[in-house]
Amino acid sequence: MTAVKKAVDKLLAVLVALLFGVLTLVVVWQVFARQVLKSAPAWTGEAANYLFVWTSMIGIAFVFGERGHMAVTFIAERVPKAARYVTAVLIQLIIIGFAVLVLILGGWRSAENAWLQNSVSLPLNIGWTYVVMPIAGVFIVFYAIIHIIEDLQGRGPLTVDDPTKALEPELPVIADETVVTMLDEGPQDTTTKLDEIEEENAERQPRRAGEADQEGGR
Repeated sequence: MTAVKKAVDKLLAVLVALLFGVLTLVVVWQVFARQVLKSAPAWTGEAANYLFVWTSMIGIAFVFGERGHMAVTFIAERVPKAARYVTAVLIQLIIIGFAVLVLILGGWRSAENAWLQNSVSLPLNIGWTYVVMPIAGVFIVFYAIIHIIEDLQGRGPLTVDDPTKALEPELPVIADETVVTMLDEGPQDTTTKLDEIEEENAERQPRRAGEADQEGGR
């Protein structure tokens, strides 16, 4: 299952990159033609709209697969572990329901209704704008199933042993007492303390080198 997910991730990443690249070229050409040539082709506006919709929908599915969307987990991380399992699975089931009803079924019906409407400046019909909705919905359902499996295996963000540990910043490894002292002092004192540590290290290096030479001579 992991290999399949990685393959889908790579496919969507490449597709989003290509769509965004073409969108950028179209918009740049439109601006250049309008500002410099004083005559922008009519097809650039509609092409940009098509590409923007496709890039956005495929990008939504890709980011969802990476669990990259914003999530408010303050309450869910502080409930008992069993409740976190239920919450995590319930969230994914709600997402599946939304993807099926709104994106797949709703998007398909919208594409059917707009299929007979032709574009003004492109040899396409308006239905192609909506086709991407069920496509993105299928990918979101696929990723939601993967997320449910990960959550049940205890590998999800809500079902790990202690999800709050991921929020704790790591302190620099110098020395425990030094770190506590630096945190209690102000920025200027902290800078002075770091300079003192660097000077002490610089003084120790020649001493160690001399001791090594003496041992070598013996």
